[in-house]
Order: sequence, then structure tokens, then C-alpha cells
Amino acid sequence: MNRPITNEPISNQWDVIIVGAGPAGCAAAIAVAEQGRAVLLLDAKEFPRRKVCGGCLNPNSIGLLRELIGKEDPLWNDSIHLKQDGAASLVLCHGESSAPSTSSSTISWEVIDCGSTLIPESESALSWNVGDHGFEMILTSAIGEHIEATLLDWITGWLSQRGVGLEQIEHWGVHPGGPRILSAVKNSLQLTDHQLATSMEVLKNFGNMSSPTVLFILNEFQKSLKASQQTDSGYGVLVAFGPGMIAEVALLKSIPVRNDA
Repeated sequence: MNRPITNEPISNQWDVIIVGAGPAGCAAAIAVAEQGRAVLLLDAKEFPRRKVCGGCLNPNSIGLLRELIGKEDPLWNDSIHLKQDGAASLVLCHGESSAPSTSSSTISWEVIDCGSTLIPESESALSWNVGDHGFEMILTSAIGEHIEATLLDWITGWLSQRGVGLEQIEHWGVHPGGPRILSAVKNSLQLTDHQLATSMEVLKNFGNMSSPTVLFILNEFQKSLKASQQTDSGYGVLVAFGPGMIAEVALLKSIPVRNDA
């Protein structure tokens, strides 16, 4: 709240004075202001400034953050991506004879091929810069525009060269860097909400964990196939985007797992 400077004692000008404009101070100031109180927020430092605790989100704070900035605020939908930690691993075997043989899974995946493409004129949309304080990530609203404009033509041609049509893909695992990326992929490839449901669910439950995220999605595919007792579910595609801006894909084919146990 902006007020003119006067000679009146500061305590008479404001209902509440909060010292410290960090995450807690700002949250308190917003909450008090929403109650109709005049709030003065003071800090010894100039803004913006680098502060580790101001760049991280504890999962327990997500609900409060949404209340503070509003669930429908574009800042929440477009700019804040839930960054979480996660770890994943997989076992790669060479040749069909080396395929895992376990009783805990009914299906495995054959990696048919991997590919990548550099999206033209997209360098400023998504990039990583190495600075004095570590990595600085640049994300802009143009990411979705580049995906929508280029992904369909490239991935359709790439799949065609491998004898696979877009309509043959049963499982789409899209790295959920944020809701807008999923929306851009959906619009470009004309996918349904159902086809992206697993990717969205992983984003909702685990957040954007960077590289391991697509393996979390693949694991959800595994659990779903096991629950339905399917032994052959066709092709799957994993898609992710990185600095450059670059698109990476992996074409998978489900294969039955020998169950000798």
C-alpha cells in the first residue's frame, strides 16, 4: 500500500508494521492486508536479491502459496512450476534373450530408437546460464508457442521413418515441465486429456523432478498395465524438452516378460 510521507509518527500511519520482507514476512503482510489493515513491510536490503530460502518451495507450503496469490492467478498457472526432488533408475538389457524374468511385472519395454531436434529460433525461450551463483534457468511464455508450431511435423516425420504412425502410439509420456508445456503438446499433437492423464498426474503428485520425471511416468504405465493384466499394449513415446530449445523423444514397444518363476 502506497502512502505519502508525513511528519506523523509512523505508528499512527500503519495498523501493522512487519520487519523482514522474506517469504514469511511477505506472506504475513499479504494475509494482514487482505483483512483490510494498512501494512508497512520493512527490510534492510534492496530487492530483488538472491536468497536461497526465497527460491525453494517446501511441499507443505504449496497450499498456503496458492491461497496467497490466488488459485486462478496467471502467476500460478504460467510461471510457478513445482520443483521437487526425485530419483529413478532402470535396467537396460541387450537382446530379447536377456529380458528380465520376474513375477512382479507382466510387461517390459523395448527401446526402438531415440531422437532429438533443435527447434529453430527458440534459444531465448528456454536456456540454462552458468553464473557466479550457479545455474540460472530462463523460461518464457514462448516455450508453448514453439512447441505448438514445430512438434507435430517433426515427430510425425520421425515416427514415419521408423514405420510407425502417430495413431499407433498407445502411451504418451510427456515430461511435465509445467501445465503449459503439457497443454502445448496436447494442442500440437491433438491429444486427448486421457492420453496425457498420466503425465498430468505425475506433475500433480510429484512435481517437476527434472530428468527422473519421465521414468516416474513410465513406472505409472507399468503399474496400470499390470493392474489390467495386459501383456501387449503397443507403442509408447517419451517426450522431453531442454535448453536450446531442443526436443528429445524415445520410441518404445511393449513386450511380454517371460515369467519363469
